[in-house]
Parts: sequence; structure tokens; C-alpha cells
Amino acid sequence: MATLLDLCTKSLKDVSIQVKLQTKELLHDKVEELKLETLSLSNLASPNFIDSTPTKFKYKSSIFAKFQKSQPKVVNDEVLEYLQLDEIDWKENPFV
Repeated sequence: MATLLDLCTKSLKDVSIQVKLQTKELLHDKVEELKLETLSLSNLASPNFIDSTPTKFKYKSSIFAKFQKSQPKVVNDEVLEYLQLDEIDWKENPFV
């Protein structure tokens, strides 16, 4: 998992395909698990959970809906997005 999360070695070049797939699946599972934990914690902390609808969705079913700007579809798979990034050279700064 650590090798996959390192921008210099994330392609897992010296690892079997089976281990690559298992590691990527594990990463995806861990991210989803963290999202669920964060969501459940925020629900517990917010007594007005029902009223916490984002403002941009309040008029979705109203007569004003057709006047709102359409939002581009957001990719919600952060793991896939990360895996599509290129590896960086050992000399490069991963924080850049």
C-alpha cells in the first residue's frame, strides 16, 4: 500500500498483476471506508442533518431550475483519479 501511495513508485513495476489489482482494490476500499466514517461522524455532529442540504440544490425542483447553470459531472472516484496521475522522478518534489 505504501508503494502505491508513493508518487515515485505507484506503478508497482516489480509486482505481479494479481498483487497490483489487490492493492488497488484495498486502497479503494479504505478510501470508501474513510468516506463512510466521515459521513457518519458528521451526521452525528449535526443535529439538523435533514436541513443541511447544500444551497445549490434547493431550487432543483422549482420553476427556477432551468435557469441555473448546469454543473459539469464531477468524478467522484479519487482513487482512479490518483492512479491516472503520472509517476514522478525521484529527484522531483512530490509536494509540488
